[in-house]
Amino acid sequence: MKVQTEHSGTITFRPEYCYMNRKLLIQMINHNNKKSLERDKNMNKRQRKKWLKKHGEYVNPKETWDLSYTIAKFIIPRLKYFKEESCCYPGTGDMNTPEKWDAALDKMIHAFELTLMTDDYYGVWDINTQPYKEVKHLIDQKQAEVDEGLQLFGKWFQALWW
Repeated sequence: MKVQTEHSGTITFRPEYCYMNRKLLIQMINHNNKKSLERDKNMNKRQRKKWLKKHGEYVNPKETWDLSYTIAKFIIPRLKYFKEESCCYPGTGDMNTPEKWDAALDKMIHAFELTLMTDDYYGVWDINTQPYKEVKHLIDQKQAEVDEGLQLFGKWFQALWW
C-alpha cells in the first residue's frame, strides 16, 4: 500500500500496519524533514529567480511600487529615439501630416516626462513657500497636459512603428 506524504513523496507500507501507525509515521517523516524542506524551499526560490533572470522574465518587486514611474522611465528614451528615426506617420484621422505626428509625439514625450515629476508637483509648487491655493490651477494645467499626452499615446499606440 502506498501513501502520499506532505513533502516527502510516496511511502510504501506493509498491509499489517494499522491506520494510526501510518499516520504517526507520516508525521514523524514530515517533522524530521522540516529543516531540510525549508532549506530546499529557499533553494528553489533562488533557482527560480535565476531561471527567470536567464529567460528575461524576472521582475524586481521594487520596480512595481510605482509602476507609472518605471514605465515612464522606460518609454521616454524610446519615444525620443522613435521620433528622431521615424520617417513616416500614420496618415489617417488626425495624424495626416508629419507635422501633426511630430506634435503628437512631443505631447506624448512631455506627458511621460511630467509623470516622472509627480512627486515634485510637476515642478510648479514649492511646498515650503507657497500655499496650495495659489498653484492649484498650475497643477491642474500640468495634469491636463499629462492626460492629453497619455490619451494620444493610447490612441496611437499601434502606430508606433516604422
